[in-house]
Amino acid sequence: MKLVFDGMVIHVWEGVYPPSDDTFLLLDNLNLSGEELVLDVGTGTGILAIKCALKGCYVVGIDISRKAIRNAKFNARINDVDHLTCFLCGDATTTLRDKCDFDVIVMNPPYLPSSGDPRIDELSWDGGPDGTSLIAKIIDDLDRLLSKNGKLYFVSSSLSDIAKITSRLKAISFNSAILAKRKLWFEELFLIEVKRCPNSG
Repeated sequence: MKLVFDGMVIHVWEGVYPPSDDTFLLLDNLNLSGEELVLDVGTGTGILAIKCALKGCYVVGIDISRKAIRNAKFNARINDVDHLTCFLCGDATTTLRDKCDFDVIVMNPPYLPSSGDPRIDELSWDGGPDGTSLIAKIIDDLDRLLSKNGKLYFVSSSLSDIAKITSRLKAISFNSAILAKRKLWFEELFLIEVKRCPNSG
């Protein structure tokens, strides 16, 4: 499948998560100056990474799927931003081991609660029992990954335990706010912005 959106040409390979409402919620609300160092967690087709690179940012995209990484590299090349992007296979908490100081982290994680049936649950949407498993892992490592004035943007759902995430962030001196919403027929999507509390160091 080929998608043309906002000046980008994105090929979606079979088995790679296609850009959807949650992706576009992020794309429509990213405010970048064009010089940030960006981490794209769960890059998929690379569409978010490519959008950031087209604005002049340098982007590291990470995905646990090797096929997704190959797809993202292909898309970066055809959009002429391969010199501004680097794609790694793995997850952000183990692949990036040193202090990173990213200015911006973007993340469209699996956020739906799992059904508990392994025949149904898929990595692309299964966020664990309460829909927060992957974002919780990133939050636990956020102080190391994010620069002093950096921001995290991630998508969540009315079906996941957002209060749990908010509480977890407060415990490590980060503020969170809903930046944008999108109503779907069975849920509401939220784009959440996270930054350090003032005077938290």
